[in-house]
Parts: sequence; C-alpha cells; structure tokens
Amino acid sequence: ALKAFKSSLIHHPNGNGGPLAGWDDSIHYCNWTGITCGPSSGQVTEIILSEEQLEGTISPFLGNLTGLQVIDLSLNSLSGSIPPEIGLCSQLLLLSFYGNSLTGSIPSELGSLRNVQQIVLGDNFLTGSIPNEIFNITSLLGLGLDFNNLSGTISPHIRTSVNLQIFLANGNSLEGQIPAEIGKLSSLEYLHLFDNQLSGQIPRELGSCANLISLALYNNELTGPIPAELGGLASLDKLRLYMNKLNSTIPSELTNLRSLTSLVLSKNELTGAIPSEIGSLKSLTYLALHENKLTGNIPSSLTKLVNLTYLSFSINSISGSVPEDVGSLYNLKNLIVHTNLLEGVIPSTIVNCTELVQLDLSENRRLSGKIPQGIGKLGKLKFLSLGNSSMSGEIPEDLYNCSSLETLSLGRANFSGRLNSGVGKLVNLSILHLHGNHFVGLIPREVGNLSRLLSLMLGQNNFTGQVPRELSKLSSLQELSLLHNNFEGPIFEIIVGLKQLTILELPQNRFTGAIPDDISKLEMLTTLDLHSNMLNGSIPEGLKSLIRLKILDLSQNYLTGSISGSLMASLRNTQILLDFSYNFLEGSIPEELGQMEMLQAVDLSNNNLSGSIPKTLEKCKNLFFLDVSGNH
Repeated sequence: ALKAFKSSLIHHPNGNGGPLAGWDDSIHYCNWTGITCGPSSGQVTEIILSEEQLEGTISPFLGNLTGLQVIDLSLNSLSGSIPPEIGLCSQLLLLSFYGNSLTGSIPSELGSLRNVQQIVLGDNFLTGSIPNEIFNITSLLGLGLDFNNLSGTISPHIRTSVNLQIFLANGNSLEGQIPAEIGKLSSLEYLHLFDNQLSGQIPRELGSCANLISLALYNNELTGPIPAELGGLASLDKLRLYMNKLNSTIPSELTNLRSLTSLVLSKNELTGAIPSEIGSLKSLTYLALHENKLTGNIPSSLTKLVNLTYLSFSINSISGSVPEDVGSLYNLKNLIVHTNLLEGVIPSTIVNCTELVQLDLSENRRLSGKIPQGIGKLGKLKFLSLGNSSMSGEIPEDLYNCSSLETLSLGRANFSGRLNSGVGKLVNLSILHLHGNHFVGLIPREVGNLSRLLSLMLGQNNFTGQVPRELSKLSSLQELSLLHNNFEGPIFEIIVGLKQLTILELPQNRFTGAIPDDISKLEMLTTLDLHSNMLNGSIPEGLKSLIRLKILDLSQNYLTGSISGSLMASLRNTQILLDFSYNFLEGSIPEELGQMEMLQAVDLSNNNLSGSIPKTLEKCKNLFFLDVSGNH
C-alpha cells in the first residue's frame, strides 16, 4: 500500500532527494521518512509528510493501512480527489489534507471513521455539499472545511457531533439558514461560517454554546436581530458579525461579555444608540461599529475601555461631542469616527493618546474649535483627517513634529493662516490636502522636501505669489490641484517634469505664459484643467501625446491660433469634456472633432471661429452638451 502511495506522488526535490528518496526495499518501511509503526504490531500508524513539496494524487490503497491513526499530508500541492477508501482506516484519529489542490466532493465514507477526532480539509478546491454522515462521528472534535468551493446547506444533523469543539466552514458558498441545532453542541469553541451566502436570522440557540470562544458569521446575508442570548457566552473572545443585514439595536446584554476582546458589528443596518454600559467590556481591544444607522451620543463609559487599540463608528448618525476624557484611551491606535453628526471641539486630552496611528474626525460638519495644542506628542501618527468640518484656526507649529505623518487631510474646513516652512519636516507625507480653507501667503519652498508626495491639493484658498520651483522635485506626484487661488507668473517649467501626474488642476489663478510643447511629457494625465488664467500662445501640438485625457479645459484664457484637426484625432478617447471657450481661437471647427465619439460635452463658444458645424459630430453618440455660440 505504501509503494502504491509513493507511486501516486511526485516530489520535486530540493537537491536532497526529498522525503521519498529513502523509500526503498533496502530499508524497512517502518524507518522510511514520515512513517511511524506500532511498536508491537509493526503496522503503519502514522504518515506525516506535511510541507514536503509533494505533487500527484492520493492513492486509494491507503485504505489498506487499517492500523493508520494519523495521515497528515497538509501544505503540499496534491491534486485529484479524496479517495473514499480512506473511510476503511477505522483507527484514524487525525486526517489532514489541508492546503492542497484537491477537487471533487467530500466522500460520505469518511463518516465511517468512528474514532477520528480531527478532519482538516481546508484550503482546497472541494465542491458539493457537506455529507450528513460526517456529523454522525461522535468522537469528532475538529472539522475544518474552510476555504473550499462547498455549496448546499449546513444540515441539522450537526447536532449529533456532540463533542465538536471547532467547526470551520468559512470561505465557501454555503447557503440557507444556520441550523438552530448547533445550539446542542455544548463543547463548541470556534464557529466560523464567514464568507458564505447564509441567510435568515442568527439562531438564539447559539446562546447555549456556553464554551464558545470565537463566533465569526461576517460577510453573509443574515438578517433580523442580534440575539440577546449571545450575552450569556461568558468565554466569548471574538464576536464578528459584520457585513450582513442585521437590523436591530445592539442588545445591552452584549455588555456582559467580560472576556470579549473583539466586537465587530460594522456594515449592517443596526439602529439605536451604543449601549451606555459598553464600558463594562474591560477586555475589549477592538470595537468596530462603522457603517450602520446608529444614533445617540458617544457613551461616557466608553473611555473606561483602556485596552482599546481600535475604535471605529464612522458613517453613522452619532451626535454630541467627543468625551472629554478620551485621553484615557492611552492604548488607542486607530480612532475613526468620520461621517457622523459630532459637534463641539476635539478634547485637548487627545494628545495623551500617544499610540495613535490614525485619527479621522472628518465629515462632521458641526465639529469646531482648533487643532489641539500638543498634537506634536503624537509621534506615531500616520493619518490625520479633520476636513469637511467647521474647525478653524492655524495649523499649530508642533503638528510639524509628527514626522511619521503620511496623510494630512484638512480640506473643506475653516482653517486659516500660513502654511509654514515646518511642513518640510513631514518627509513621509504622501497626501497633503488643504483645499477649501482660508490659507494665505506663499507656498513654502520646503514643500519640495516632500519627495513621497502623491497628492497635493491646495485649491480654494487665498495663496498668493509664484509656485516655488522646488515643486519640480516632487517626481512621484500624481495629483496637483491649485485651483481658485491668487497664484501668478509662470508654472509650466516647474510641472512638465512631473511625469506621474494624472490630475492637473490650475484654474482660476493668474498664471501666465504659453502652454509649452513639452506638456507632451505628462502622458499619464487624465484631467488637464487650466481655465480662467492669463495663458497665451496657441494650443500646442504636444497635447497629442496625452491620449489618456478625459477632461481638457483651456477656457477663459488668451489663446490664439486655430484648433488642429490632427490634435482632435489624437485625443479621440477623451470621454467627458473638451472646453476651449472664451479664447481668441480662429479658423474652422475641424472635421476630426467627430472622431471623439465618447465625448459628453464640447464648448467652443465665444471665440473667433468661422465656417460651419461639422456633420461628423453626428458620430458623437454620447454628446449631451454642445455650445458654439459667440463665434462667426
């Protein structure tokens, strides 16, 4: 049987022949690598060949080894199906084929393994349903079927696996309801059914599984309430029900779960307030309630959860202010409460949360006050977002001591003052968004130190002067938006070297000069918006290279010359907007405009164009706006 087993396998040796190299008749099979025999019987009792780079199939002749107690072929590259003959190995205690490429269904014959304690078949490509017969094995302690392609339902027969401690069926295509009979499994410790298509309600009978440590039902289609009975699971460490359609309030009984370290209820349709007793969950390190329909205030008891490292209740309708003693959450790494109805100011104690990596209070329109003094103490902070709020005041100088910052997003608020040279110390920044505020003065040259910057948005402020040449050093920049300021002078020699740019927005300033031909270097651009400046000269042929453009807006400048037909042909993939209006362009509208078949809006109005509207425009089936008025 062992020789048949060997002949069905292929081993790709690592230069040493591998474990099967010594499987020959010159050595007694009990001394072969991976084989163990019983001391008196001489029968093979164990085959352990995990992580041995084995390929090939599993021989049905293994069924002849009736004394086998352990088969572990996990973490190889075995293919084919599981032979039903394995069911003849009546002494088996452990069967593990985890982490291979096995296909086909789970043989019902495995139900004959009356002594087996662990069946581990996860991380394969098994199909079909879970055979009822498997649940008849009363000795079974662990059943791992996770990350396969299993379908069908979970049978109520599961109640007969009375000693089951671990049931992993996550990452399949199981459907139907979670059977209430699981509540009969009083020894169950791990129930992982996440990433399936299970529907119906969470059975309240799960509250009878008094030894449950981890309950993971997330990413299914479960509806109805969170059963209050779950509050009786005194050993529960992790409760993860996110990404379902649960639509009750959060039962206050859950606050009895004193062993709970992780509570994840996000992305449901939960209503009502966060239970005021939440502070009882003293062991909690991870609390995620985001993307629900929660209302009410942040409970003051929340700040008693001193072990919390992650707190998120963003995208709800939670109101009131951030608790004054939020600083007592000194282990907190992530505080994510954006998109709510919070008001008041950020408490000054927040600077005591020195482990913070992510602080996101954005999209709280009524949040006011200043950035707290002492924020520079948050030396581990990588992400700070306070935009879309009513916050005001200047950027405190010590914020520039947060040298780990990768994202600083303060857009669409009421911040004011100057952007100081200290910003150059934030050398890890990839995103700097200050748009839609009341900032004044010059852009400091030190912005050129931010070599990792991907997105720089300074639009809709009152910045003045020329854009510093040092900006040309930002070679990774993908998005540059300076719109609606009071910038002046030349700009193009600074930006034509920024070859990664996809979005360039410079409108509503006083930039001067001609658009150079070497704008062709910016061939990644999808948006080029230069409208409402003081640009002159002609439309450059270099634009032909910008074949990824979706938006091209050169309107309200002092451009002269004609519109090139070959340019229109080159830009035929432009999808959204072509706007040359309010310039001094002459000549006719080129026929090639009709090749821009995906274009939605064309504005050539208020120029000195002459001739007729080309009939080729009939090909532009997506065009819903065309303005050629104010011409000849």
